[in-house]
Formats: sequence, C-alpha cells, structure tokens
Amino acid sequence: MKRSSLRLALALVLGSTALAGCGGAGGDLEAAPGWEEPGWMIQVRQENEEYQTAMVSCYAEYGITGTKSMAGTVGVMFTDADGGPPPGIDAVLEVMAEDCNARVPLPEHSADKALDEAAYGRMLDTRECMIAHGYDVPEPPSFATWKDSGLQWAWNPYSAVFGGPSGASISNDDMMVLDRACPQAGPNRAVFV
Repeated sequence: MKRSSLRLALALVLGSTALAGCGGAGGDLEAAPGWEEPGWMIQVRQENEEYQTAMVSCYAEYGITGTKSMAGTVGVMFTDADGGPPPGIDAVLEVMAEDCNARVPLPEHSADKALDEAAYGRMLDTRECMIAHGYDVPEPPSFATWKDSGLQWAWNPYSAVFGGPSGASISNDDMMVLDRACPQAGPNRAVFV
C-alpha cells in the first residue's frame, strides 16, 4: 500500500474504531493545581488543528465529509450514520489520499523520528500532564533504555496506561479529551486501532 493510502487507511480505521470501556476523567479535564503546560504542547495542538482542518477541507472537495479525530493524532475519521465507512469511499480513496496528502503536509512533530533527549523530554512532559489530569502512569524507563528499545517499542505513557490486553479502559470520547489536554509529539506517539 502506498504511503498516502496508508495514512488515509489508518485515519479510516482510527475513525471507525471506538476504544472500548469507560473510566478516566469524562468531559473537560482540569489539571491539578501547579501543573504548567509546556509550550510545545500548545504548538502541537495548533499544528494538529491546522492539519485536520486542511484535510477535512481537502476531503470535502471529493464529496467526503470528515470529522476530526483524536487531537494528538493527525487522522481524520469518516463515518456514515451507522458508524462505518461512508459508501463510495473506496472509489475515491487512492485519488483523494494522493492529492490531499500531497497538498497538506504532516505537522512537523509527526515527522520527527529521532529518539533523542528532546523527544524523551516531551514523553516525560506528556506523562506529567496525564498525572496532573488524574491518571496513574507508571515510571518511565531511563533515557538509555528508552532509546535502545527502538522506535517501534519505545515506552509511551499512553501505551503504558491504555495499551495491551491489561490496559485501562477508556471511552473514545474520554481519550479524545485526554489527548487534547496532553498531546503527544515525537517518534513514539501511541496510536490505538
């Protein structure tokens, strides 16, 4: 599958798949007193918003109505009234994906693949943000262990809390609220499908 098709296919899967369960903090999240959001989180949130708005606009040119998915991801979800992929999406998928992905570049933070100290610091910030918003997040590995684990397996606070069969349950709506409050940036962003 081409890169452009893969990005759109992941967005479709993300958008049509609800995370099971409930729990966590519903509605708007308020941070614990004393939590100060790092400036990079504001920038990531803005980049995600701009990207999603541009992608929704581009997809609309093909007659597809898109809605924004999780703030920390850059996917756009498409659903029909029954929550599945809209009719006719396959016919325009390749052309739409190639065109829209060429015209709307990924946010800068999504393209970063370096497992460096800056990325590790952002991961620690995301962990602290989740804790400040009421989630229990295990201790991260050391920087050396994190870096040596490689891009695919590097520890992420979202994966530590919600990933795998023993992960905590959270509704899709609550995950979107948390992800907006505590966006992810860097090479090891957790994506739940």
